[in-house]
Amino acid sequence: MNQLFRSNVSYGFAARAVVACGLIGTCAAAARAEWRPLPDALRARQLVVEPGSVHWLDPQGLGARRALLLARRGREPADVYVATARTGPMGG
Repeated sequence: MNQLFRSNVSYGFAARAVVACGLIGTCAAAARAEWRPLPDALRARQLVVEPGSVHWLDPQGLGARRALLLARRGREPADVYVATARTGPMGG
């Protein structure tokens, strides 16, 4: 009986340790993340966002948000894009 109690305590401690490590890892990743404006991030994918065309579909806050925008590749005409982006402390 005593052995069973010890094993439950060990699992509870291990579960709390895993959750704590996950939270610490998430916070550390957010702290070292490079937050860039959406047009800058899309430029890395060879998309040039038309000025003033980004319209956020989801409310401001930390986390994933969707945006509707016009962008073009090279000299091609602009197309409508929907982007999902993790927004930072500045909201977008």
